[in-house]
Amino acid sequence: MTTLPQPEPPLDPSSLLAFLPGFACGALPDWGLIRAEGPEAMAFLQAQLSNDLNAVSRQQAQLAGYCSAKGRLLTVLTVSRLYRD
Repeated sequence: MTTLPQPEPPLDPSSLLAFLPGFACGALPDWGLIRAEGPEAMAFLQAQLSNDLNAVSRQQAQLAGYCSAKGRLLTVLTVSRLYRD
């Protein structure tokens, strides 16, 4: 019998304080968090977003843009690596 991996629990914003010592964390109800994972996550995000995601690390986040097929900016977001490299 094969055991399937269990999904990780949702990210608790207060748990981010472990990665950001000296910073405060507050509720931003209009904001969301998207987690991309898997073997093709980097390639997918690199094709969708405006920045070089290879330069993103646990120590350095980047602002990125998500654009329409016509090149119109749809949203601005911050990209960061929190767990796996």
